[in-house]
Amino acid sequence: MLTQWRYKIIKKFGVYYDRIMSAEELKDVECHKPRPDRLFIYSGSKREYDFVDYTGNVHDFHVNISDKTALLEFLGYIKYIDNKEYRVKGK
Repeated sequence: MLTQWRYKIIKKFGVYYDRIMSAEELKDVECHKPRPDRLFIYSGSKREYDFVDYTGNVHDFHVNISDKTALLEFLGYIKYIDNKEYRVKGK
């Protein structure tokens, strides 16, 4: 069983490897083309949810919610919306 945790993005942020960057820090980087590799910029949209993380067991492997997701929620960048469970078929 795999659980999909859905979040809504509240404030714009970026993730560069393991570093979380605020919107102020992104001002210097956004206008440059090309952006650095592995820099992902997240901003809110009109969709129901914008950010997804997973937990559960998949093919004999246990998936934990990432520390990054917990930290983003704690810092106020994302807000929990709901979760949905999926049945995963065998290998």
